[in-house]
Amino acid sequence: MLGLGHRVRHGFASDTNPHIRNYLKTNFKHAVVYDNIQGRNNVALAKKLHERGLTPDLYTAGWPCTPISTSGNMMGTDDPTSGTVGLSVVITIKAVKPKTFVLENVPGVATNPKFKDLYDAMMSELRAIKASGGKGFQTNMCRLDAS
Repeated sequence: MLGLGHRVRHGFASDTNPHIRNYLKTNFKHAVVYDNIQGRNNVALAKKLHERGLTPDLYTAGWPCTPISTSGNMMGTDDPTSGTVGLSVVITIKAVKPKTFVLENVPGVATNPKFKDLYDAMMSELRAIKASGGKGFQTNMCRLDAS
């Protein structure tokens, strides 16, 4: 974004990896950095962002694919470690109301019949959220080839 002439301010982040948190704190001094998205007080986060004059234009999130990947344990939301992180992402979007968002995960989150209810619930919640402009979000799913 910087190379495109856009001013970027990193507002907040969550990561369980202490090295990544240290990097974020070192390179984005004004950012609010959490050690875990789960259990975070998103109302307090939204208040902190507002106090700092940060209304997110873009929120990006990827969450562990282990609970829904064919290479993982396929436990879905029953995975005790990271099964509900995707739902925590939706809760974050509800609280901070970015103008737009990009979410990333494995195709199985949208295509595996075992996770259809989870995917449909997430999409329904996202469409119902009123963005900072007062309109609900339009959601689209696409598969990107990263190779």
